[in-house]
Amino acid sequence: MISRIVVAIDGSEAAQRAVDFSVELAKKFDAKIDIVNVIQYPTITYYDSDQSFYDSLVQRMTNTASAKLDEAAAVVKDAEIAVDTHVLQGDARFVLADQVPEQLSPDLIVMEKPVLILSCVYSWVQRLDMFQSMLKPVYC
Repeated sequence: MISRIVVAIDGSEAAQRAVDFSVELAKKFDAKIDIVNVIQYPTITYYDSDQSFYDSLVQRMTNTASAKLDEAAAVVKDAEIAVDTHVLQGDARFVLADQVPEQLSPDLIVMEKPVLILSCVYSWVQRLDMFQSMLKPVYC
């Protein structure tokens, strides 16, 4: 039984299709949806002691991710489905394959990019012994 669905978004049209697909699944299984947006903050070398440029860049990236999450969450709430949102940091391949399963314990992860799916599946196969049930990526 599917009771918790994680959908990874990046603000693209394909990500919106993943949200829509997740809503349909959640309706069928009476599941909760967690929407995640993974930010890979840039590594910047700077020579002055003022870190304000980097801080403002990180803040803008976080605000943009939060806005995308709010838009996606509105779609889920309109369908009267329980939803939580999460801004996560790191390489999306590893965050979705490692951090999300450990922290959120989803039954299903839905994402829109086939390359991410292949990377995540490879990582999941290497770690199957860590999970009680096999996670199943779904391409939208």
